[in-house]
Amino acid sequence: MIEGIYVKGVSVEVKEHSLLSRQMPPRMTYRFDSLETKDSKATIKFGFVADYLSPDNKEIAKMEINGDVLISDDESKIKDIEKLWNEKKQVPNEVSEQILSLLAYTCSGVGTLVSYSLGLLPPILVAPIKLEPPK
Repeated sequence: MIEGIYVKGVSVEVKEHSLLSRQMPPRMTYRFDSLETKDSKATIKFGFVADYLSPDNKEIAKMEINGDVLISDDESKIKDIEKLWNEKKQVPNEVSEQILSLLAYTCSGVGTLVSYSLGLLPPILVAPIKLEPPK
């Protein structure tokens, strides 16, 4: 279904260099900005934002990544995606899950390369670890 992802832009602005040593892990947001379809193909324009804050909520930096996700499927499925988008600005859950997983992987990688050069923490989702006693 997903044919590819194309990062078209990356921007970072460090607003408060003096607070870099106090930065918290970034607050990350993914969004779908628009949907374009043609026959059996769809393009979803996406955006990713990582907001870097201090413990007292002062803005330190902001990273933005945007681009396109290309989808190819049966024309009727593409029409269903388009219909839901036009009605609710949503994408079906099974499609959203695939896209968001791909975006998390891609934006984490791109964001990590950029963040290290600016002294920012990488925008990576880290799963919590829970230990249980042996049974």
